[in-house]
Amino acid sequence: MGRVKHKRVSKAAIHRSFAKHYDRAPGVSWLGKTTQEVKIRAPRIYVTDERLRQFAGHLASALKWNLNARKGMNEVEVQVAIIDGRRFLISANDDETVEQFATQLIKDAKKRTVSDVLMGVISENRRSLAKSKAAASRRFGRHGTKVEYVLTGIRLVDDLDTLQDAFGQVSHQACVEFDALDDRKKDLEHFIRGQSSTQTIGLLKADGENWHAEQKILYALVRSGVTDLEINISGTFRPCAGCLRSLNLVKKYFNKNLHFNDNAGHFWATTTDCHIALLKLLLKEGYINAKTYSSEGNLAIPSSRRTFHSKIKTFSGEEEMENYGTDSESEAEEEEEDEELD
Repeated sequence: MGRVKHKRVSKAAIHRSFAKHYDRAPGVSWLGKTTQEVKIRAPRIYVTDERLRQFAGHLASALKWNLNARKGMNEVEVQVAIIDGRRFLISANDDETVEQFATQLIKDAKKRTVSDVLMGVISENRRSLAKSKAAASRRFGRHGTKVEYVLTGIRLVDDLDTLQDAFGQVSHQACVEFDALDDRKKDLEHFIRGQSSTQTIGLLKADGENWHAEQKILYALVRSGVTDLEINISGTFRPCAGCLRSLNLVKKYFNKNLHFNDNAGHFWATTTDCHIALLKLLLKEGYINAKTYSSEGNLAIPSSRRTFHSKIKTFSGEEEMENYGTDSESEAEEEEEDEELD
């Protein structure tokens, strides 16, 4: 096969497409793009048939608070994908967070079930929340209570029986570690398809890459090649604008049964690397052609359903967003090169 020359798809071009709709955050240096057009929070999910995605968000938030409280870490985002109502992929922005989850759910779990470990997490959260002065402490307490209600059957969600079966497994046998970039593609496919009788919870990282949690999940899903299962993704935050673009890309060309919150937050420039990697992977695996690769890579984003917050709530309270800065604008204006794929 000869070399196919594509229209330019570069970080700089993607950054510019977002910049058409987003402004710099006031009073801080480069951290991606934001907008002040809408200053209200997106409506929460209340409808019963989306309880499964609600549960994913509650679980992610309970795990995040526990890790930050116990280890003094400051993880920003944890995301959970519920696959076919039976299996879970858990990821985070920081791979160290995923390694801590592995310690908690595999190495230190002994013979306890996943449910027992999570109930312990909720109990620890209540003790730390009682002492906390953080503005978000009440909200994180609520997340833990919602998880507890599902585990004990008080709160009904879709596939409740299968969820309880998943959490009823012995934790160190049920949980397995994955890297979205390693060579265990078959293992990942078998896990997602449920071909293991015991493995129900995957802990996912992307070694060496500064990708957002949702994007790690998306990359793993595409690598698995499993296109026909219902997947609900939710976490501690709604998708940023860059992640929402990646979610829509994968839903459009890979799995139309992918469900997520479509209310975008800020644009973070760190999402661009993985978005391009997803485009290349979809092209390599035959889900898109060269023309689609070029058009999607240079597609302008929608200009609606965005929100603006000048600060991000963290474990220690509210911190300025500049603590989570991304690439500088000068780096975003690097020289563009044609993409040439063999």
